[in-house]
Amino acid sequence: AHGLAVGGDYRADQASPRAAARTADAGRTRHPADTGPYDTVDCTPDLGCWAAGEQGRVARLER
Repeated sequence: AHGLAVGGDYRADQASPRAAARTADAGRTRHPADTGPYDTVDCTPDLGCWAAGEQGRVARLER
């Protein structure tokens, strides 16, 4: 199973640039999605996933 994990401890005075990870083995291992930072992730019904962040940063997430 593929998946995304996005999170971290939110603190207004600190960035969390490595708070997004992807997995292809149901979470047994996780790999950083990118060096970020990203603020939101959304996936469409056809499993296309996108992340967006500061200053217009956009990424397409792939398997």
